[in-house]
Amino acid sequence: MKKLKAEDTAPAKYKESYVCSEAILLSLREEGTVNFSDDVIRASTGFGAGVGWSKHLCGALSGGVMAIGVKYGRTGLNKSRKPSWDCCFELVRRFAKKYGTIQCGELIKSFNDLAAKERISHCQKIIRFVTTETKKIIKDSNDKNFATPERDAYYKRREKTAMIAQKS
Repeated sequence: MKKLKAEDTAPAKYKESYVCSEAILLSLREEGTVNFSDDVIRASTGFGAGVGWSKHLCGALSGGVMAIGVKYGRTGLNKSRKPSWDCCFELVRRFAKKYGTIQCGELIKSFNDLAAKERISHCQKIIRFVTTETKKIIKDSNDKNFATPERDAYYKRREKTAMIAQKS
């Protein structure tokens, strides 16, 4: 039996009534791209519809960021935030380049009826894009450097500040 790809299952899950962030995370977990407990899915529920129906940060983008965080995030100060931040920045960059915004309200502003099939289809395309790009970034993160000189300079300044704070 052929294993389904997350970029195919995530839009289907969304159509079933999972919120965008849940659909992406569940599909990436089922595919084996990331591994986490159900607590992560529960934590993602609030990101749907631009964070609690506020139509701010796109919930699909939030789901992709959460997947990257599960893969590269830290659980203590002895680990760097750099791998997660660099990959998340790259996902946001790709998303904004494709859609011109990261705001849910802007992405769906042309739909009067948010329950309409056309709006659901529109969001399914966004979910497919985010799932695909999240997988690519996770796969490529070992081979590609998504850092920028500005963020690298910040990391160095922040590490220095943290070292000073730990000594005092």
